[in-house]
Amino acid sequence: MSIDKEKELLLNTVVSKHDLRREIEDQYDDENEYGEGYLENILNDKFKIYKNLVDSFGKKVFDFNESTEVIKLNKNFKAKEEYLLCLSLMEKQEEGKRDQMAKYFEEVVAESLVSLFGSNSTYELCDNSRNSSFSVEELAKKMQENFYRELRNDKKIQEGDGSCDIVFWKRIDESPGLISVLVQCKSGRNWRSGTPVADNVWSALISFTVKPMIAYAITDLLSIEEIRCQSLQKGMIFDRARIVRLLADSDNSKINTIRRNITSLDLD
Repeated sequence: MSIDKEKELLLNTVVSKHDLRREIEDQYDDENEYGEGYLENILNDKFKIYKNLVDSFGKKVFDFNESTEVIKLNKNFKAKEEYLLCLSLMEKQEEGKRDQMAKYFEEVVAESLVSLFGSNSTYELCDNSRNSSFSVEELAKKMQENFYRELRNDKKIQEGDGSCDIVFWKRIDESPGLISVLVQCKSGRNWRSGTPVADNVWSALISFTVKPMIAYAITDLLSIEEIRCQSLQKGMIFDRARIVRLLADSDNSKINTIRRNITSLDLD
């Protein structure tokens, strides 16, 4: 499906097979010219594309009424801004605006992890171009993990060789060991050429009690098979369907602030 069609469904909130049929009939005046069943096949193919969205995003995002063959945005869906951001990042944007959008995408991904792991979880954005005060040593203190002081030179991470945009963690209790995720974020269509998080670089600086999970977040929409394939190369994949599903009913001050910031970009 084209980004325009997906964005149209998001913004208009509804698509029906009946309306699609009328559009096709208007486009093809004389069905007899094309043969019996030709237009019906076109209709079924077009509607199947929308139906695939329902399958990808799930009931938290889209409702499908089988009797009326109508697809609607779920009335309780709250992540419209995040969804629109992901779609817009798949399109060409002016450089300054795109940088701001990419920053918000990182925040959206981080909040999707908070939604996934729940309370007692937090994160740090560690892209130095956006967070000049980021320090690996300070991060280790926050995580209550040991920092390799004899290896104070964190130049590799400062230069971006660690390929990590978000460090997320969740403390289970006061005992050593926590759930942590190192996330690389790639917005746009060229994400396949990106490298996964270099966990060996991070492990040379922070003595993780438990090895972190590696994740790769993208604005693209992948099939089940491609998610499986890419996960073997880049770690846990968070495509736009997974991100939007996780945030579909999120409602807290942090995510609402992010939504207001996205709205201010006027992406419609």
